[in-house]
Amino acid sequence: MKNKLLTIFGSSEGHTSKIAHHIDQQARNLGYHSELLNVQPFKEVSHLANKIRHADMIIIGASIHLGQHQSKIKHLVEEHLHLLQSKPTVFFSVSLMAASPLSEDQNLARKQAFGFAHTHGWQPNQIWTIAGALLYTHYNWLTRIIMKWQVGKHDGDTDTSRDYVYTDWTDLEYKLKRFLYRSEGLAPISHHLGQQLQIA
Repeated sequence: MKNKLLTIFGSSEGHTSKIAHHIDQQARNLGYHSELLNVQPFKEVSHLANKIRHADMIIIGASIHLGQHQSKIKHLVEEHLHLLQSKPTVFFSVSLMAASPLSEDQNLARKQAFGFAHTHGWQPNQIWTIAGALLYTHYNWLTRIIMKWQVGKHDGDTDTSRDYVYTDWTDLEYKLKRFLYRSEGLAPISHHLGQQLQIA
């Protein structure tokens, strides 16, 4: 069995949870000992210290809502910063802005992801911006109206009778392999979508 990967996530509408579960399963498929944790059930993130301490590599993910990531993920990073800084880590940020064809929206998604890490003094080895999903059929009526209005301003998909998933699963798997292999000092894999470290 290879090194142990710990993936911790915060999810509001469920799609970030789906992404985290995909990461966990892909790591297992590659032979890694992988553990997945949702921060939402924990009243105190201090209870996760032992989990973080005994992991070899850590991936932390959150989604953006109204410009903010989940508060429990913020508290997790603040409380366990010294442990996170001692291990190979990734922060991934899920947003609709990352799915936009407009460069200004994509730049904003990157700015929000980097801003989250830097605000808390965290320097993860890689930062990923991941396109999220429009889950119209899962929203309540008010959220559905607000999301349709917001997305419409950016010429996005506004048919509320269906859902839209923008996540590039193949690219996500590449990002994961790159992180795992680099963390273990293995030769990097080649990929036509490859970018420089920390600007995925």
